[in-house]
Amino acid sequence: MVTQDTAFVAFFDIASRDTTGIAPVANPADFFTLAPNPASGKVTLTIARPGSRNELVVCDAAGREVMRKEFSIVNCQFSIPLDLSDLPAGAYFVTLSTPTASATQRLVVR
Repeated sequence: MVTQDTAFVAFFDIASRDTTGIAPVANPADFFTLAPNPASGKVTLTIARPGSRNELVVCDAAGREVMRKEFSIVNCQFSIPLDLSDLPAGAYFVTLSTPTASATQRLVVR
């Protein structure tokens, strides 16, 4: 028997699931770090939980994609240097996605 209470719980359970199968990370700093931040040209991406396939997307404050990189972790290399010297000063959003998780962090370029 479906009551008002059980219908709400069922709706909440369905609505709170990610339909892509890629779980968002609760604390992005546990997934990856960007240093230094703020940055001026170069930054190091350190991945705490890398996947076999990784995708990095950098978007500006207006949501426009300014950089996209796909890479595999080779020989346990968990740090990737990124050259951001072509980007104008401002705030950016860096999203790292693996086959099982995704997280976004804010990066300031000076």
